[in-house]
Formats: sequence, structure tokens, C-alpha cells
Amino acid sequence: MKLEENPQEYADVRLQVPSEFQQRSGLCLLRSGMSRTKPHYEIGPRKLIHYSLHFVIKGTLELQDENSTYLLEAGTMFCLFPDITYRYKKASDKPLELCWLLLDGFLVRPALSMLGIQEHKPFAVQPWGQQMKLLHERIHHTVGKDSPLLQQSLLYELLQLLQTTQESGAGREPSAWLEYCALYMQLHYSEPLRVEALAVEAGVHRSYFSAAFRKHFGQSPKQYLTSIRMKKALELLESPGLPIQEIALTVGYPDLFMFTRAFTSYFGEAPTEYRKRGTRSGEPD
Repeated sequence: MKLEENPQEYADVRLQVPSEFQQRSGLCLLRSGMSRTKPHYEIGPRKLIHYSLHFVIKGTLELQDENSTYLLEAGTMFCLFPDITYRYKKASDKPLELCWLLLDGFLVRPALSMLGIQEHKPFAVQPWGQQMKLLHERIHHTVGKDSPLLQQSLLYELLQLLQTTQESGAGREPSAWLEYCALYMQLHYSEPLRVEALAVEAGVHRSYFSAAFRKHFGQSPKQYLTSIRMKKALELLESPGLPIQEIALTVGYPDLFMFTRAFTSYFGEAPTEYRKRGTRSGEPD
């Protein structure tokens, strides 16, 4: 691959205007590049209007935003977020090699969050192996070509590879996987969820999962799940034509008996009594 010389580096930079399909997809590529920097390489201060995802392949880079300074070694990825002033420079005598993707769209921020990258922590460990190198090169070669479907599929393949090579749940910020598991329960409360399976989903041991969850939310995972189910049950009980057995199955209980026992324990009265009374019960003290 031929690198062209400019005042700061030797680089191969490719630009494109995304197709309408790509722009509507929520995540599209505007520019791809790779470079071997010169000894006095320094960029900024400057702001971008898009997301620039960089990979440090060799060497050390010093990144400075409006609040902090970070020293990023080879095997690190970082993102320059829109509307934040950055400057970065070569930070050692070793050769510095970078590659990058300039991205746009409403899905970019949540995708970066999945990789552990946010404005207050704009970097994450990311080993640059052969698979990553080849995938970036394939994306790079699609820039400016009439191959939007191929390029989109490669972008998502790259994001999937980045996600699977990140640290396990035990190494991430606890709040990240705790919030994820809470949302998981909110979406799938009607399924037969078990604490062991939730711990596996988070990537941590069950005992650590339960203790961290209780500390973060003030209740155990089982209590949290029960509260979701009970709130939904109250909503469904407002529909007089809906059989209570159907409500039981809808909110995740295998039969009427288990639902009635759980409801009575939570609210102090059976679902049939609640429905007859015709008023909404409050949360237990």
C-alpha cells in the first residue's frame, strides 16, 4: 500500500460520500486511513464534527482532551468525539503507526459504548492482530467504491470483532454490566430467568454478581425481577376480561399457583382480591 508524504506523516487516506442507504443505516464511514508518523508528529488543538476511531498499532501516543491527558501504548484504540477539543502527538522515540475510521450516524455512540469507549474514557485496550489488520484493509479498499452493502457488512464485522476481544465482564466497569443486566430483565421478565444465567450474561461469578447487584440497586436480582413482574401484573389486572392464569404466564410464572403465591407475598393480598377491590395497590413498605 503506497503512503503519501505530508508534513506530519506518511499516510494513505481515502474519502467517500456515503450512499443514501448507508446514511440511513445509522452508522456509516466517511474516511479511512493509515499512517506512519514523522518524529515531530503533533495534531491539534482541533474539533471534529464526526467520530474518529483510531488504533495505535506501534509506538506511544499522548492524547489530550479538554479535561485530561492520556498516554496510549500500542494495542489501544481511542475515539475523538464530536465537538470536543483534542490534541495528540507522538510520545516516544519509537515509530508511531496509526489507522483510523471516521464515522457518522446515530448508532455510532451506542456502538462505541459497547466497546467501553465514552467521552470521559475515550480509549480501550485493543490488540492489533492479523485478523484486525486484514479486516481494516478490506474496509479501507471499499472506500469510494460502489459497494455499500459490502462495506456495511465489514464495518459490523469489525465492531463484532472489537467487542469479542474486549475484556470479560469481570474487567469492565461494574455499573456497565449491572445496568445491562437490569435492562435485560426489563426486556425479558416473562422468560424463566435464573440468577446463574444472568451472571453468565454479565461474565462474572454468581456470588459476585449478586453482591454487586444488591449494592448497586439496593435489592437482590430476584427481588428486582419480581418487582418488574409485579408492576406488570398490576397493569394487566386492570383489564377485567383477562384471565388471571393468562396474566401469570404473561409475566413469567409457569402456573397460577406460583403467581398467586408471589403476588400475595409482594402485595399482601391475592390477585383475585385485588381485582375485586378494583383499586390499585401501592408498593409495599
